[in-house]
Amino acid sequence: RDQHFQLNDSANYFFYNIDRIIMPGYVPTQEDVLRARMRVLVIGSSVALGYGATNEEGWVSLFAKELGWSIENRAVPGADTFQTIDVCRDESTFSNPHDLIIIGLSLGNEGLGWRGERAVITFREGLLKIIAICHQKQPQAKIVLGGLYPNGGYHKTHYDLLLQFKKEMEEWPKSHPEVLGVINFMDDLDDGCGRWKKGTFADFGHPNDEGHRIMSKSAIQFFQSQQSKL
Repeated sequence: RDQHFQLNDSANYFFYNIDRIIMPGYVPTQEDVLRARMRVLVIGSSVALGYGATNEEGWVSLFAKELGWSIENRAVPGADTFQTIDVCRDESTFSNPHDLIIIGLSLGNEGLGWRGERAVITFREGLLKIIAICHQKQPQAKIVLGGLYPNGGYHKTHYDLLLQFKKEMEEWPKSHPEVLGVINFMDDLDDGCGRWKKGTFADFGHPNDEGHRIMSKSAIQFFQSQQSKL
């Protein structure tokens, strides 16, 4: 047993590129930087934990495995912004240093389906508080927002509010430089009415394996687009 050791999930990438990497004067490419082992903290709710996927290997696990990143997942099933603020105030949440913090919450848990615009108001206020706490606790970490995603119970009124807030969130990095950006989940999952596309959901609130695969792909595309800032 003492003879064994474990390689991280990016090992194949670096082994494949070893001849280039060992050349004198080697300068890391943006892809090299992306594949380096990032320490990532995830806070959020059940979708961020992988609910709906086989063995709960959801979008966070899938993209982290692809990129070889180290994940500490502190998401709580059913959590809204109020509960997530409590998670952020727990000192153990930030006991380890991180390079990246992903906040993955749902307007569905905030009560969009029955509270309407009031849910958007509390979601906005709560999310901004969570961002502020994360930045205070670990100012070296980049903050990424897991974007909004569909729900099988949404109707036109909910959808209009969802799209309006999605657009608002995407502007936040301009006024909150600690926020790297927002992962766009809606474009590939939304049926055009705020509900899941056929074949992408396990139940009204959670994606299935295919839905999580699509979310993982969206996350990877986002991080690839932000390579120079990581």
